[in-house]
Amino acid sequence: MAKCENMEISRLARIGRALGDEGRIRALLALTGKEMCACHITALLKLAPSTVSKHMSILRKAGLVISRKSGRWMHYRATGLGASNEVRDALRMVCKCATNGIRAKGGE
Repeated sequence: MAKCENMEISRLARIGRALGDEGRIRALLALTGKEMCACHITALLKLAPSTVSKHMSILRKAGLVISRKSGRWMHYRATGLGASNEVRDALRMVCKCATNGIRAKGGE
């Protein structure tokens, strides 16, 4: 197997693991199209700050979110157009699934 293929497989596996938790998916959806402070993500997910920090670290390592520090607070947003094709595809899939799920629940 070529080295390039191994790197792509590894990147896809990181994305898959990052999307393997409901809390991380909820955080990613909340960050789509906007930036949020870690404190707001903590309130949204109703989790301990340390847990949210770990979730955001996993999303960052997968390339799904980017972060910046402002004072003592971390701010996050979903990766934009500069992301790899795999990351953009993963973001599109999550948004599409969420939109379809919302429509299905609204119709009940």
